[in-house]
Amino acid sequence: YRAFGFKDKAYYDFESKGFRFVVLDGDFHYLNYSPKHPNYKKAYNYYRNFKGPQKKWWNAAISKEQQTWLIDVLDRALSKQESVVIMCHYPIHKSGQHSLLNDTEILKILDQYPNICLYLNGHAHGGDYKLMGKRHHFNLRGMQGDADAWYQIDFYSDKIKVLQAEKTSKPIYELKIDKSWQDKK
Repeated sequence: YRAFGFKDKAYYDFESKGFRFVVLDGDFHYLNYSPKHPNYKKAYNYYRNFKGPQKKWWNAAISKEQQTWLIDVLDRALSKQESVVIMCHYPIHKSGQHSLLNDTEILKILDQYPNICLYLNGHAHGGDYKLMGKRHHFNLRGMQGDADAWYQIDFYSDKIKVLQAEKTSKPIYELKIDKSWQDKK
C-alpha cells in the first residue's frame, strides 16, 4: 500500500454522490509483517490461537485500531444520513473457508448501522451474493482466466445496479437500498 502513496495505513473512506465509501484492509495477519516488526508476534499468536473453519493462511483479520477507526467513520456517516458501501478484500458472510478471520466481530459492528447498504468483497473466487437483514453482501468473482469476470456497479439513491462484463444492457443484480432508517435519530 505504500507504493500507492499510503503512509501508515491502507484503509480509508470517501464520499461520492451521497454515499460514504469505506475501504477496509485485512491488515492483521503475521504474513503482513517482518518477523522483527512489533506487531508480528501479536498477529502470529492471534492466528495460532484462532479456532474456526476460516483459519487458513490466505485469510486475515481487521485490527482493533482499524475497528475503532471504522466505528468513528460509521458514526459520522449515520449522523450525516449517508448510505454506506463497505469494500474489503475479505468476505464476512461465511463464504466457506474464505472469510475474514474476525468476521463475527466485524458483523457485530456493522449490524449496529442500518445505513450500510452494501458490503462488497472479493477473495472467494467463485463469487457469491447474500442479503443479511437489509444489507447486501456481494462477492465479486475472481478473474482467473475468465474474460467475463469484471463488473460495472452503478449507484442510484434507491438502488445499486450490478452489471457484468459484456452484458451491460441488463443488470445481473438490482439491489434495493432500504432508506427506512433515515430521519430516525
